[in-house]
Amino acid sequence: MIKKLFYFKNFNYKLYFSLIFLSLFPALYETIRTIIVSISTDSSSFDIMGHLEWFDLINETLLAFLHIPLYAIFNRVIKNHSEEDFAKVTFKTFLIGFVLYCLFSIVIYIKSKSMIVFMNVNETDIEAVTKYLNLETIAFVIGFIITSINIVIVSKELYKVFIIFAFVKTLLIILLDINLVLKFNVFGVAYSNMIINLFMGILGIFILIKNGLIKLSWFNREDKMIFISYFKIGIFSALQILVDNIVYALMIVKMVNLVAEQGNYWIANNFIWSWLLMPVLALNEVIRTNCKYKDDNQLWNYFRIIFFITILASAAVLFSNIFFEYIERIENHNDVYLIVLKLAPFYIFYALSIIPDNIFIGYGKTLYNLINSIIINFVYYGFVYFLYLKGYIVFNMNTIIIMFGLGMIFHALISYIIFIIKFRHNVFFSDMN
Repeated sequence: MIKKLFYFKNFNYKLYFSLIFLSLFPALYETIRTIIVSISTDSSSFDIMGHLEWFDLINETLLAFLHIPLYAIFNRVIKNHSEEDFAKVTFKTFLIGFVLYCLFSIVIYIKSKSMIVFMNVNETDIEAVTKYLNLETIAFVIGFIITSINIVIVSKELYKVFIIFAFVKTLLIILLDINLVLKFNVFGVAYSNMIINLFMGILGIFILIKNGLIKLSWFNREDKMIFISYFKIGIFSALQILVDNIVYALMIVKMVNLVAEQGNYWIANNFIWSWLLMPVLALNEVIRTNCKYKDDNQLWNYFRIIFFITILASAAVLFSNIFFEYIERIENHNDVYLIVLKLAPFYIFYALSIIPDNIFIGYGKTLYNLINSIIINFVYYGFVYFLYLKGYIVFNMNTIIIMFGLGMIFHALISYIIFIIKFRHNVFFSDMN
């Protein structure tokens, strides 16, 4: 039994641990950045950075439309077409995505102040938050290129490139943050992001060209079916994320702002996503990429990995207060620790749900994720909001955590119900219809 638990048949260790290594460096530099900001500025800087949470939700929706389809598209092209065709598809999808993302960013830049006023219910420096968001919007535009490049690198399993990217980015963020945050306070973070993203984007394009993974090409009739599939997958994916994020913004972010905990929640959430979920997010990419192999042994590999991740993450949570107090030097570290302690157990269900969710993405069946999203957000969160309006629920940090956590539990249950129904005839890694 124990031997089987540790047996991972045909699992792509190199890809998985390369992705963890790639994720490790962002976690390190986010920690270093938090230390630099906490030493160089006052706690209000975290409140300003915390307001970026709702912008991330909008940004994530568009990225779901532009980036999620690339996994299924690249899987199909790698399997059925030549390397030259792959390079051409890379260029065309990059071009379409970048133009659309720029248009979106222009709207955000112009309307940012109105959005900030709507999302904020407490006294805050609106001008400072607006300036920070505008600067980060520019950084996000440049960063779009890097994210696109990363998907190509994952699809082609270029392990060494992961290490180069991670090392260079971490080195840059340490050097730039130390200088720019000290000089410009919290705005130095945004300036640093702009410079780093620009440099990494240029480096990434150079690597793609050198490896023959991108080639200038214009659109032709043969691209029609690829882009029909691209937009179809993207629409379902974007609608799912849009529904998720609208409800999250109104039911979680706005309520967190209401109880004046945005700074603490931002730090806690950042710790969970940067450190605890690091191996889970790496597994996301592996699951999506593995769909092109159709290997039915992988399902049990994923469950075993989630099991070991849960054990390691549980230990990390117990010692996280030491991390907040002595490493990140957070003044109100006990408040942050309590949020992590209460919120982290619910993420076990998030970790379990990534298996079916990412298999759907890898095969381009994002409709199933959209169905799940509609059920959770309109039925579950709709019922919670009804109770809130009737006065049966009074929001504080505890009720917000419970509400959000139960949402993750129900999401996981629905994901597996859909998964089992769809694959009940032993067609786990077969083509989906």
